[in-house]
This record gives sequence, structure tokens and C-alpha cells, in this order.
Amino acid sequence: MLSHNNKDALMTTSQDKRKHYYFTWGTLKQGFPNHDANKEVLGDLIGKFTTVKPLSLIVPLASFCPNKGCRFVHRIGALTEKTLSQSAKLKGEVYLISEAGLAQLDKLENYDPKSTTNSYVRKTIDLANDATGEVINAYIYFINDAEKYEALLQVKQAEIVPEYTLDMARGKYKPCCEANSNHQGPHDELPFPTLPDKNYAI
Repeated sequence: MLSHNNKDALMTTSQDKRKHYYFTWGTLKQGFPNHDANKEVLGDLIGKFTTVKPLSLIVPLASFCPNKGCRFVHRIGALTEKTLSQSAKLKGEVYLISEAGLAQLDKLENYDPKSTTNSYVRKTIDLANDATGEVINAYIYFINDAEKYEALLQVKQAEIVPEYTLDMARGKYKPCCEANSNHQGPHDELPFPTLPDKNYAI
């Protein structure tokens, strides 16, 4: 029997092993590019969920990827807690992950709980089960500094979406991997879209 701790997204099994609810809106979802490689980390799929409160998932119109550990270039979204005019409830999937799995996700997201300079921050949010309406609390990662994404939004080079789709996530191989399908990295850095030479109020 699983009991739910609403405060810290913690689940406790009969074997007293720590489990956590984790919400993913992006490429870790089933059928998406990073799911299969992280199946063991993700653990058990609980179901499809939607955030109780509106969030701002900003997705640039152009594809890019500065990550040397990634083989693909695609439309990389950034999730911010800031409420903007187009903010919407966000759809995704919830998984029940182990303590070790959570640590692996922290590493994947380049998040260190002891650091003050993380690119992302892990927090908990309320989510409603799409099938039953049950509300749970789960971990989620927000980008720490979304200013450049918000600037793209202001000049209509990005959009806020309620769901990250496969078309957005399904990119193409970076040039290094197109030239050599067995290339193991480091991979090409394809930078963030160029912003206009102008200051915008965020």
C-alpha cells in the first residue's frame, strides 16, 4: 500500500523505501526522444496529469541545442514559475521514482541541491490526474533564469504552450552526428537563437 505525503512529494512503500512523484512535461515522456534511455531512472508511470495552476512553458520557434552531451537539435522549451499573459495549465506525465532515480534526474538537469548557481531549480507543484481528478504533489524542474526566453517571447520568436508536443521535441541530428552516426561526443554546440540588438522590459 502506498501512502502519499503531500508536503514533499514523498511516497513510502511497505518496504519503507523512499519514492517520489516526478512530473515531466518534455522529452522524458513516453514516445519522446529521451524516454527510452531513461526508463530505469523514471520508474513507474502513474498517469497523465495537468498542473493545477497556470505555468509558462516558453518554446522558441527556432531549433537549437548548446548541450555538448546531446546529439539532437530541437525546439528546447523553458518552464518558468512567472505568470505571464499567456500562461496556461501544463500537461505532462507523473512517474514514481526512487531516491536514486531522483538523484539521477538532478544530474540530468544539472541541478545540485547544495549549489546556488544552478541552471534549474527543483520544486514541488500540485497536479490533477487527467483521468480521476485526484490532486497530488510532485517534483518538477524550473529554469532559474528565463529572461532570454521571455525576450524571444516579446519579439514573437517564441510561444507559450500548454503541452510540449512530439513535433517540438523531435529534432534532427547535429552536424557532428550526421557526418558520423556513431559519434559519441562531445557534440556540436548550436547556440540559443540570436536576440535583436535592443533592450526589452521583461
